[in-house]
Amino acid sequence: MLGEAICLSPRDVFPGRDQGNFRFVRPMVNFDLPRGALDSCLRACPTGVCQVPLDQQPLELRTTTMIDVEKRVTVPFPFGEGEDGDKRCEYFALSYVWGGVMPHPDGLANRTLPQTIEDAITVTRELGRRYLWVDALCIDQSLSPTPAQLARKMQQLSIMDMIYGCAALTLVAMSGSDSNAGLAGVSERNPRSRQWKETIDGLEFFTVPPVTNAEKEASGWEARAWTLQEGLLSRRKLYFTQSQMYFQCQCLATTECEDGSGISADTDMFLFFSSLNVAPASQPEPGARVDWYLHGYLGLIQTYTSRKMTDPRDALNALRGILSAWERNMLPPGHRFLWGLPLTIAPQFLGWMHDRSVGSRPSRRRCQNCLFVGALPREQKQIKTRHCVCDDFPSWSWVGWEQGTVDIDPSLPEGVYSSEKIKRVGDLGVEILGVDDGPEGKRLRVRGWVVNLRVRTEPFSEVIVEARDSDQVEENVIGSVKERNLLHDTTIPTGVYECLVVERVRVANVRQGMSGRETVKVLMLVLDRTPDTDGWNHGGGAQLDDEMVVRERKTMITLTLFRGGEFESTGPVRKMVTLV
Repeated sequence: MLGEAICLSPRDVFPGRDQGNFRFVRPMVNFDLPRGALDSCLRACPTGVCQVPLDQQPLELRTTTMIDVEKRVTVPFPFGEGEDGDKRCEYFALSYVWGGVMPHPDGLANRTLPQTIEDAITVTRELGRRYLWVDALCIDQSLSPTPAQLARKMQQLSIMDMIYGCAALTLVAMSGSDSNAGLAGVSERNPRSRQWKETIDGLEFFTVPPVTNAEKEASGWEARAWTLQEGLLSRRKLYFTQSQMYFQCQCLATTECEDGSGISADTDMFLFFSSLNVAPASQPEPGARVDWYLHGYLGLIQTYTSRKMTDPRDALNALRGILSAWERNMLPPGHRFLWGLPLTIAPQFLGWMHDRSVGSRPSRRRCQNCLFVGALPREQKQIKTRHCVCDDFPSWSWVGWEQGTVDIDPSLPEGVYSSEKIKRVGDLGVEILGVDDGPEGKRLRVRGWVVNLRVRTEPFSEVIVEARDSDQVEENVIGSVKERNLLHDTTIPTGVYECLVVERVRVANVRQGMSGRETVKVLMLVLDRTPDTDGWNHGGGAQLDDEMVVRERKTMITLTLFRGGEFESTGPVRKMVTLV
């Protein structure tokens, strides 16, 4: 590999040029560089921006476990250490790709941990810190946990924002596909990529490592779901790529191969933490800037759902830290996320949809029973899956579907998508009544308008309403219907579909102070009667009884009414629905 460019050695540049020069990166790490960058941040950056002051660390950290890198043992969080008796623990954290490699139970004492963890211990010790947090060792990873062990694990996952947010430095393993890869340049067994050097006419030239952002985007770490919140929540990060290190905090950044500021500071994280502080003493006013947070939430979910995940059971776990932080600091008192959705403050998010990049038929996330049954012979599979309802994941949340980018119709949340040329008025909105068995319950109770929608696709999908005139029955086309944000409105087979209205929106383009033509859209969920139905539930519709109905979510559709078309002509009925 020749690198991204060829440069002149700093010794041969014109006199007085002390910034913008490239350095030759040695195969092994020189710890003076990250040590100097960390010290510069401690001296120059405003207090509380790049690190939570030790006397403001939340008490919840006392429930955590740390690795003592000197004694090579795990210890309870050393709360209260220090001469003043009130000093909390200064520790590093590790962010890396597991890749299915589990540490041996005696690996810490025997010095046989996966290489990435061993190298992180070395870095922590070299930079003068004693404690390190690594999820594989500091959270119980029992394969068959007891109820008490599981409850403790969930509690630890819910404070990941505090763990990474309060770390003095997060070590990020950018290279490799699992935890055996190591931190490049820390151990002799894993030197960094070689730079080439040549002298021509007395001038020294050498190759420059790839651009840091390019290395980051191409890494396995950037593609994993778990590492998204770890990177987002960390205030200081020291990245280890296959070619160099680079340090990044909220105020400054530096690469190992370049003098001066080679990359921009972590401004996105600065904005995040300037309005969301993990320290309880500086929480913003409850409910403040909710619309701003919803905008951030949508961007977060779009990124998170586009990433890869090995274990489907972690679909929500890998995001609990950020969601917990938002619950404490953004949502009004008494409100919580319901399976990753802010439904109690923004019911319209029930109308989330899979992006068209996912394909025409997204797949439900299978429970562990289904994953096991999938390997059985056909005869046994039919018997065992007949009554399986995949209780692990609800259909009404994106968590219940296989990983794939999630989006929301731009007509829905005014606070999320805003434009000076759009005036939005919504009605017929769904009402969230709550979930059974607490916030983790999977049965969502709502009240909304339910309709049997008659669709005819010849070739485009249109909604048909029958109108009686004396003894004659006329069919009126009131609008076109499209599934999700697919490019073509031809994916819905002809039939009758039971649908729940999420919201009706009236969007009027306003240009230069003049009102434009109004477009009316009705955003709906297609409901499915039976959990194990394969394909579309159509061909006769559903009986709208007076009692509450129990349904699964099938997909999301948008009805765009033609001029003169009235949604009320479809006969919507106000119902209580339980979504599972």
